Amino acid sequence: MKVLEVQSLNKYYGSLHAIQDLNLHLESGQVLGLLGPNGSGKTTTLGMLLGITLPNSGFYQWFDEPEHHLARLRIGALLETPNFYPYLNADENLAIIAQIKGVQENFSPLLDLVGLGNRRSSKFSTFSLGMKQRLAIASAMVGDPEVLIFDEPTNGLDPQGIAEVRNSIIQIAKSGKTILMASHMLDEVEKVCSHVAILKQGQLLAQGPVGALLGNQVLVEISASGVEMESFIQSLPEVSNVEFENGIYYFQMPENWTGAEINRLAMDKGFTLSHLQLKKRSLESEFLAITKDN
Repeated sequence: MKVLEVQSLNKYYGSLHAIQDLNLHLESGQVLGLLGPNGSGKTTTLGMLLGITLPNSGFYQWFDEPEHHLARLRIGALLETPNFYPYLNADENLAIIAQIKGVQENFSPLLDLVGLGNRRSSKFSTFSLGMKQRLAIASAMVGDPEVLIFDEPTNGLDPQGIAEVRNSIIQIAKSGKTILMASHMLDEVEKVCSHVAILKQGQLLAQGPVGALLGNQVLVEISASGVEMESFIQSLPEVSNVEFENGIYYFQMPENWTGAEINRLAMDKGFTLSHLQLKKRSLESEFLAITKDN
């Protein structure tokens, strides 16, 4: 089921064209990572989709609902960490959020989902940064929204806090929620998201399932002393994107090829490879390739 449709969305700040003819779609159950460097327009996009910032032109629609304010009731968002009361515990802070939203709720499932069930009676002031962010995620889920929007949810956290927040988001996704998450951290998007949309300077460069974006290629590194490597590489089947740097050739091949097969072909040509390594393509390498010439 389609949850969000965005068509030709534009946003200007004076002469700055912050968002340029943006087209996006989000389906129920997807975890879409809005990926891009700082300043690429991720927060501006989320602000428009939440009605905080008005677009200059274009169209977006949630749930095929013509009224944005009605659709907004079905969305939970975390753009900045809420100002929780430091002298109140987790339950008491969430109770205030529930009162603001006009709902009554048992917070036990929420706190268990974000790994704070055993700290529900602890004062907020005793929480680590990661715990505070996980409570903020729980607060976005108060009222059982269908869609959750997170803007850089791991920003400013140490490695342990990042891992804790990441695990919470994964568990939330497994519960069936649809998630739209903006991030500049490629590794986190690759671990958490089912789909990705890559932004740069307000332009959408690519969108699709993470697996499809990475494709079915492997990255190969090879080198050998005193050998004409280029002709050997070109003799290999379905080679693409050949590059040379610091004595090593880099190229891509279909993922069904193994290092043993490449090494055997080299030996058939009468030489031994001094360096051979195969790597599965990462979202980082794909992101760099997509954004390099744009």
